[in-house]
Amino acid sequence: MSTPRLFKLFDFGLSMALISLLPLVVTAIFATPLLEDLKSLSWTKAPAKITQSSLRIASVRRTRKIIADIRYEYHADGTTFESARFASFGACGRGFLADPHEAVRKFPTGSNAFVYYNPGQPAEAMLAPGFHATHWLATAAVGFSLAIIIGGIRQQLRHPRKKSSKSN
Repeated sequence: MSTPRLFKLFDFGLSMALISLLPLVVTAIFATPLLEDLKSLSWTKAPAKITQSSLRIASVRRTRKIIADIRYEYHADGTTFESARFASFGACGRGFLADPHEAVRKFPTGSNAFVYYNPGQPAEAMLAPGFHATHWLATAAVGFSLAIIIGGIRQQLRHPRKKSSKSN
């Protein structure tokens, strides 16, 4: 085998290795927040008081967006906590909601609501636990990436690469 051909094979192999890592990277980026969403469904429910509910303009990736700024206080384990987290994975509050006006209407200043807090870390709370419409893209990305990874593993198990034997 000539040297240029060897380099071409090496470049191709390296390229394929890097491309095959892409599903792992996508899974690592999106899976953690999605698992957080699942965990939040079992958090402790507590009454809360909405202390601020307003719309504000935020610059996000060179664009200006209207977002809901909802702040609240709640009691857990004899301590008063304050938070502004609406949901996990940037669904609203300090993140994105398809209609922030709806969130402000649903949680007006001075109203009572329920929050869900992490019993292991009571300072970690949110108004809307679980999955939201904005999470479906991340869920699809993780599912697609895992399908590629599992498919690749199954392919390798079914058709393992044969070692080449050199004859002298």
